[in-house]
Amino acid sequence: MKNLVGRAVVGLGAAAAATVLSIGTASAEDAFMYSYYNDWTNIHVNLASMKFTANGDKWTVCDLKSDGSRAMGSVYWSDSGGNHILTTSVTSGSGTCKNGSHDFVESEQLTLQVWVQDGSDGKVEYRNTRYVTAS
Repeated sequence: MKNLVGRAVVGLGAAAAATVLSIGTASAEDAFMYSYYNDWTNIHVNLASMKFTANGDKWTVCDLKSDGSRAMGSVYWSDSGGNHILTTSVTSGSGTCKNGSHDFVESEQLTLQVWVQDGSDGKVEYRNTRYVTAS
């Protein structure tokens, strides 16, 4: 009986260790997202995109639709110096992209947003948000 109890304890310990290992810590990740809407036929229409590459802390914002709106992308983060935002605006028309970069602190938690708007002070439309970790 003692052997069975010992095996059960060892088995539970291994299961707990596997659970802890599967939770892990947040790791750096790449992200790709769209600003979009579903038209009247429920067709998904992409308006803008944002790709974030964690290794190198770079992003690209692209205008995907010829509709007169500009594609916008932002990276938000907070640190001991306060809250920060870097915004990339694509105003050259459909099919064009603009790059951004910043040297973030390792494991910095970032909020990415992509949207479209009409003009520099236009209404923000079709915003999409993702959360990532810098590397």
